[in-house]
Amino acid sequence: MSLRLQAHMGTLRQLEILLAVYDCGTVGGAAQNLHLTQPTISMQLKKLADVIGLPLYNVIGRKLVFTEAGLEVVKTATEVLDSFAKLESSLSDLGELKSGTLRLAVVTTSKYFIPHLLGPFCERYPNVGVQLNIGNR
Repeated sequence: MSLRLQAHMGTLRQLEILLAVYDCGTVGGAAQNLHLTQPTISMQLKKLADVIGLPLYNVIGRKLVFTEAGLEVVKTATEVLDSFAKLESSLSDLGELKSGTLRLAVVTTSKYFIPHLLGPFCERYPNVGVQLNIGNR
């Protein structure tokens, strides 16, 4: 993400904080869930609102009421953080050989024993595709 875009959108941590406040309904509840202080939560929300240029919520009594802009940011923040979670899961799967493609190039004589070796591998990693290229050296 470019610095310019980040300056306009805030940080992922600020989006996480905003969602925690939205889910809890209070700054105190979000602070407790995120193991942060209330002033830290308030400061990050102010920075996010300043970057966006619109108020994200109004305080009415002891209750937070999200503005239209705030609700839009909450919706988009949810999508962004869900996408990052999916990306993290996909990358983890690749790192653990849970998915992807195994490409093998083997000599012709190996065609007799490679299938027996690949069988257990394919059973253990059903989401890993296998491409076998049999040829002479």
